[in-house]
Amino acid sequence: MTTLDWLMIGAYFLLLLALTWWTVLKGRTTADDYFLAGRNLGWWVIGASIFASNIGSEHIVGLAGSGAADGVALAHYELHAWCLLVLAWLFVPFYMRSRVFTMPEFLERRFSATSRYVLSIVSIITFIVSKIAVGIFAGGVVFASLMPEMHLRLWGLEANSFWIGTGLVIVLTGCTPCSAACVPLPTTTPFRLSC
Repeated sequence: MTTLDWLMIGAYFLLLLALTWWTVLKGRTTADDYFLAGRNLGWWVIGASIFASNIGSEHIVGLAGSGAADGVALAHYELHAWCLLVLAWLFVPFYMRSRVFTMPEFLERRFSATSRYVLSIVSIITFIVSKIAVGIFAGGVVFASLMPEMHLRLWGLEANSFWIGTGLVIVLTGCTPCSAACVPLPTTTPFRLSC
């Protein structure tokens, strides 16, 4: 990669950091402000947020690679996203009327606290096994593809670029919530985080 490539990547991350910092400092006073942006966002912002939350390195690396290897038939998996729109059309009115923030909270109000905890635990385990593990692996694959010549030797062990990238994904992913938790929140917010 050339110097210009690195400068563009650095500029991207600086812009992203500045935008994040500006958004965090705007202030959140209620749970609605924190989780739902005060319930005053347009549909296109919410749709873009859902799309961005769903897309990860496993899509960019895995689906693109499988599509290149096996053809467009793999796109069938993503073409069925219209089912989510139908489900949203059916279920969003229930969620809005009950004024809940999360699906476990809705289950607790509808059924019991046990159903909330069961869904939370199953969701966390599924997320760790399916999303986080695949995302870490895909990050290592991307790093190995971009910088195959990079090697690191520590204490007699040699790590190639795949393992360096995998480690960086883990460290940087862990640093993001820690840095967000260190931002002082207004005193009226229901969430008190400290470093």
